[in-house]
Amino acid sequence: MRPLLSLLLPAALLASPLAAAQDPSAPEAWDLTYDLRVGEQPVGTRTVTITFLPNDRRIIESYTELAVGLPGAAQWTMVHRASATTSAAGASFTSSVDENGTVREVQGRQRRDGSWMVSVVEGGTVRQDTVAAGRIDLSSLELLDPVRRRELTGRGTAGVLAAETGTLLSGPVQHRDEGVRTIGGQAVPVDVWTWTPESGAVTLSWSLDGVLVGYESAWMGKKLQAVLRDPPPRASLGDVAPVGDVIAQDVVEQEL
Repeated sequence: MRPLLSLLLPAALLASPLAAAQDPSAPEAWDLTYDLRVGEQPVGTRTVTITFLPNDRRIIESYTELAVGLPGAAQWTMVHRASATTSAAGASFTSSVDENGTVREVQGRQRRDGSWMVSVVEGGTVRQDTVAAGRIDLSSLELLDPVRRRELTGRGTAGVLAAETGTLLSGPVQHRDEGVRTIGGQAVPVDVWTWTPESGAVTLSWSLDGVLVGYESAWMGKKLQAVLRDPPPRASLGDVAPVGDVIAQDVVEQEL
């Protein structure tokens, strides 16, 4: 069973901290690095850049490399590149996964009526689906979005479109607790939630500014974890708009 790797799982950086410091007009960007491990074994990294653009638009770029040794089997490897755009008009993403040499391309685009168009290309075949409005609340990449992630935490049950497979996973959402995690030697207050789709429970921890600081899920009888390497950035955007006001605006479907 494949884990929901895009949750635990980055692409070219859109704006460096140095450039932003030199140019006050440059968009704010968060650069995040996650260390991935199975049990106590390091198995890879995920790097993410979230760029905040005018008109409440955000671009999420994600790149993940994962290599896991399996008992009695060859090493399992995966490279995942993905990007998403979110704003007030909808959400869209493109995703490319190389899993042990097998490549899969996935695109998702939310239409103005709330439905989603999903395309998956794998093994020389193309699958295209239209998913009715109300079935998909967000894509897995949007769990990295400080605003759109509320489409999960604000519901009793959530449907999430997995960006690396193009499959829809649904399950109940539960607020576990509030606490403090040590990230990069710094104590960080966090809000912890559990989402339990058919593939197994996924635990997600966000900072008070909406930065995903860690997540974990069951994988082949073990626990796959991602932990933010450095203390999370602080939001400098003022009050974050309500979720209903923020979904992707100039959505452009790319050719697969």
